[in-house]
Amino acid sequence: MFGLYAPGRSILHRWPAEAKLLGLAIATIALFLIHNLAIMVASVVLVLVLAAIARLPYHLLLAQLRSLIWVLVAIVGLHALAANWYGGAVLAVRMLALILLATVVSMTTPMGDMVDAIAHFLAPCRR
Repeated sequence: MFGLYAPGRSILHRWPAEAKLLGLAIATIALFLIHNLAIMVASVVLVLVLAAIARLPYHLLLAQLRSLIWVLVAIVGLHALAANWYGGAVLAVRMLALILLATVVSMTTPMGDMVDAIAHFLAPCRR
């Protein structure tokens, strides 16, 4: 997903890369603590709203999901066979939300800024 930067002037484009990566990490932890399908669907809608605010081309977002859709369908199907479809649906929608969010972060952050942010976060590990 790196290298997807879509230049723009939105508020998301102006946020520092560190803030976006920290937000992505917090969202990941939060979504793994939630097991409610309605909240997962709402998180996908929220990410799509963020993409709209950033004025990102939806065809680029959808292109990232084309190969993923079959994996998500398989997850729901396998969960339906093994346990229940609800757990599979929650997992699939969670993955969809997080992959979309990571794509939005990648599309609103230049690669150099992303690398600098990661280096900044890893600075304490230098020793």
